[in-house]
Amino acid sequence: MNLMQITSSAPVRFDEIRKLGFLIVPLAIVIGVGVAVAPIFVLAAVGAVILVGVLANGPLTRTAVVLVSSLTILQVSAAAASGEKLGYLVILSVAAVFAVGNLVSRWSRLRAVGGIAMLPPIIAVVCVVTASSVIALTSGVPLTSWLNDVPAYGMLPVAIILGLDLAVSDHQPHGVALILFAAGLATALAFAVQWTVRHGVTSLDFGRFLFSSMFLAGAALCLALAYAFDGRRPYRMAFLATTLLFAMFVTATRGAFVFLLPVGVTLVFAGVKRRWRIATLIVGAALTALTLVVVLSVAGDQYFNWSLIQLRLGGIWTLLFSGNALSDPSLYARYLQTQALFAAWLSEPWFGVGPGVSYSYGGLVDSHPVDSPMAIFARFGVVGAFVFLGLFIAILAGKLRRQAHWVPATALLSFVGLILVWSLGSSPLDDKGVALGLIPLTGLCGIWRKGTPSRVPIESESTRNERRGD
Repeated sequence: MNLMQITSSAPVRFDEIRKLGFLIVPLAIVIGVGVAVAPIFVLAAVGAVILVGVLANGPLTRTAVVLVSSLTILQVSAAAASGEKLGYLVILSVAAVFAVGNLVSRWSRLRAVGGIAMLPPIIAVVCVVTASSVIALTSGVPLTSWLNDVPAYGMLPVAIILGLDLAVSDHQPHGVALILFAAGLATALAFAVQWTVRHGVTSLDFGRFLFSSMFLAGAALCLALAYAFDGRRPYRMAFLATTLLFAMFVTATRGAFVFLLPVGVTLVFAGVKRRWRIATLIVGAALTALTLVVVLSVAGDQYFNWSLIQLRLGGIWTLLFSGNALSDPSLYARYLQTQALFAAWLSEPWFGVGPGVSYSYGGLVDSHPVDSPMAIFARFGVVGAFVFLGLFIAILAGKLRRQAHWVPATALLSFVGLILVWSLGSSPLDDKGVALGLIPLTGLCGIWRKGTPSRVPIESESTRNERRGD
């Protein structure tokens, strides 16, 4: 049986999604009973056994556990060496072990989808992160500072491994996409809540309740746009994409303008047959945005400051082209941070000073600078920067993406383009959402290949009319 037959033989069903419920509900019951009647070490042992069993269940389950658990565990693990963060790293490590085992057992499938070409850049990233970590720790960097700085970079090779694990499976694209959409929407909501409070847009402080990440939300945005332009649930996808964008812009975060890039990339690569669906996207986006504006306007200026959003977003072009950009406190802080990182890079240009090193600028001591493009050069040097760049070039140029169906191939292209453009002014790889977003997008490129029958049907006008008639 060839690859085409394997990937197109599974019927459309939601067995994988239901299976997750059958696993998670008993796990929650056992943990609840354990908290009430068992000593903590017994509970930990039982939980560990069940968790290992869940992670061993299959690629889709591993993806779901890694993404869903990140929303809560990464949020509460604010401390650098917290037990929650260490626990999440253990979850990732166990998931990676099972993923490697699956890849070895399905080596011919991995070769068929072009996944083997991804292994050298993965190994190179692991070597760079390990070498830089050794440099940092042997030079006296505290373990807690190192642990606060290195996980996002270390998660990248693990994420690609988990993505390849998903790519060689027989799961349905729709199930994988559903997990990414749910996680992206949740983290976008958390981002909106956190940053509207931080920027003073609203006085309604709900606290930090979920892991907030622009880039995990960005991965969901890229996939939703590709779905919409391909005519797959276009109005629903337009609603989702607009909601994700709205969640970023409503925070008055000026970098949100970069997230318009996936719209342009998707439109450029859509081709003539798909571009007409821009009308559908515009209509759905307009209705969604209008609804969200009306809902938030009900709160009134007392709770939601629209004028501040207009001031920050509307004044960005004047600020950047006025010749006096450093008069803005935020941009000036980024300028000082870049100076400090540049000086650190000059001291160790080839391999960097390593993760976890503290930098002094503007009267601050910062061990985790994330607002400068020099961050990766200071930590990993020129060698490390080119290794990370090589990983993303391999993702874009490899057979895995090039021979994928247009939807996941374009979504992955948009996402990597978003990361690369953002890196011109900041440090996107410090956002763990980059690694988390790569897992389902990479996996979809292996599951959903060119020429395979659609698992998520394109809705024609007649199809929609028939569905309304039912």
